Amino acid sequence: MPDPHDAAPGPPAAALPGRVGAFLIPDHHTALDTLEELVGLHAQAGQERLNQAVVRAGLPLVQAQRDIGLRLYRDGDTVVYDVTPRAETFRYDEFLGPDFPALWVSWHELHLTRARAKQFQHELHTLVGGYLKDSGPERYLLRADFVQDIQDNPAQAASGNERPVT
Repeated sequence: MPDPHDAAPGPPAAALPGRVGAFLIPDHHTALDTLEELVGLHAQAGQERLNQAVVRAGLPLVQAQRDIGLRLYRDGDTVVYDVTPRAETFRYDEFLGPDFPALWVSWHELHLTRARAKQFQHELHTLVGGYLKDSGPERYLLRADFVQDIQDNPAQAASGNERPVT
């Protein structure tokens, strides 16, 4: 992946459209090769910060340093993996206990109708919006991604790296 900070040909920043206090660098004027790289650039800095915070919050759960690792297990016909803070059985819902840190790490494949997916999107938006209004003394990081899996639609998956022509 090219360095996104490298200069790219195109009009000077002052000529790019935008709103007051911001300006737009069109995708085709960046040094990035794909739209996935552009999305990844946006997520990359936040992901590193989130990873550091998850490790710090999870360290009190570690009973022995050698127990931290990648755990592989079967879920039906699928091999699943996660990172676990201890060797014996660990369930993420243990984090809900009052003596555990306020931490939620989750990856799921949901099987929904489009109507249920839109309902979930609206509920998640409303839920997060309500918490954004709080002004408590501690800062918590939240990252939530929700999108239809392109593997469900081979036509979408095949054209995933193509940029729209404008």
